[in-house]
Amino acid sequence: MKLTSLLSILIITAIGQGLAHAGPQNYAIDLPDEFLGGVPESRVYIAPGGFSWSDYFSSHKELKLMRLGIQLGGVNPFSLNSNLPMLPASTEKLLTAGAALKYLGSQFRFQNSFHADLDSSHARLSGVHFKVSGDPTWAQEEYVGSDPAHDNQVFEPRLNQLLDSMVSRGIKEVVGPIEVESLHPELDQLPRPAGWKASWNLECMAMMQTSFQANSNCGMVQISSAIKGKWITRGVAVPLLLKLRRSKVGRTAIQVIPHFDSSGRIQSYEFTGLFGMSSVYYALPVHSGKEWLVNLFKLMLKDRGIAYRETVTDSAPSSAGLASYDVDLSSDVLVRVLATAVQKSINGVMDRVFAELAFQLGKSAEDVLRDYLQSLIQDGALMQGIEIKDGCGLDTRDQMRADTLYGFLLKVESESYFQDFFSTLAVAGQSGTLQRRTTLVSSPYTNLRIFAKTGTLTGINNLAGYFQIPGQKVEPFVVYTDSALSATQARLNLDQIVVNFAAQNTPQNPRF
Repeated sequence: MKLTSLLSILIITAIGQGLAHAGPQNYAIDLPDEFLGGVPESRVYIAPGGFSWSDYFSSHKELKLMRLGIQLGGVNPFSLNSNLPMLPASTEKLLTAGAALKYLGSQFRFQNSFHADLDSSHARLSGVHFKVSGDPTWAQEEYVGSDPAHDNQVFEPRLNQLLDSMVSRGIKEVVGPIEVESLHPELDQLPRPAGWKASWNLECMAMMQTSFQANSNCGMVQISSAIKGKWITRGVAVPLLLKLRRSKVGRTAIQVIPHFDSSGRIQSYEFTGLFGMSSVYYALPVHSGKEWLVNLFKLMLKDRGIAYRETVTDSAPSSAGLASYDVDLSSDVLVRVLATAVQKSINGVMDRVFAELAFQLGKSAEDVLRDYLQSLIQDGALMQGIEIKDGCGLDTRDQMRADTLYGFLLKVESESYFQDFFSTLAVAGQSGTLQRRTTLVSSPYTNLRIFAKTGTLTGINNLAGYFQIPGQKVEPFVVYTDSALSATQARLNLDQIVVNFAAQNTPQNPRF
């Protein structure tokens, strides 16, 4: 399911379906601006050279309606409430990316593998065994792409890699059972962050970590009548319990109720209320990942004409006649994983990276990021009020100061991995959540010259990163905002600040 199709279904669902997307009290979760409606093109006032930032802020009435935390560098530096702890939202991903490149390395890969025993005829596999790491890129649309003619195939490329190998080797039969071993079973026990909103329980973009993940742990459900509902995502077998009544007036009003296990993973769904006249669709979390992998593998064996039997019915071959059959299914290297996750703000990927830091360093991921930040800025005062609870910025207990994040951006420039870090940022007019950021794209001062990370929750609109004239030094900036203004107006005000910041740091040149 392509992201555009998924979002269309989410919007349709939100209009009349109740709890799954319950309305304005939900937090927006850092969707790219093109899906939030964008910011209408606007003529941005460019202050004259040598202007006063204080005058700029005092002369813009709407800025007085916003709580601001700002730290700007360059030729006309400025700070406003820069020591005020505020919600960083997805700008938190900057710290996670930096720490991952430092401690895990740019070439780190999430390990996944397939092992089986190949009999002497080289036609039958037995002892089938998957090892999985909770790789967050497995079947993730942003990493594998999709074919519009075969939307459902987006879930299957890694397994297609395995099946291609099997077909090329002449495998005709697979004998089960199929075992799935988790390299990190503790992923299934990680608690739901205390700061998450209850409305996020059914948000695929606020995914819970599991020991096997596919497509951000998200599947599609179709309810086609008051008594018929099914998963249209292949392989998912999470139980669906329908308690629906046929609407006499054709009005659909369905409430989706998740049922959790003790660790907060959804084990089944209940649908109550009224069903109207036509099918409705839901994008819902899938937490029974191992079962999903097994089911999908069996379906794909059938697609390729490879027989599957659950147990051996004839005499088992001796171990002496068996050969090892192994296929590496590991992820791409970390620097490319991070570039996609940061630019497109994929929460589940960054939280999985956050967890990997804890696994690799043997202490809490919160401590890893806090110690990493402290090691760079080397200023205890800048750590006052800082709270780091997750790796993606969804936890509403997170707190960051503009001057602290600015210090991080400044100091990370001297690190050996800076170019890799810089490559993960979205570029205005080119990539990620800044590709269609209209105000930044329409200004010659910022188009293709702002490299940054957005941060969006309801009432929160943040932007942090660098301004760069090609071939010259980058200038860091952090702008945090918190207000009751609409997302469109808040982003416009924020982006106008960034355009003026860029204009002040643009050399006097006829090209500009």
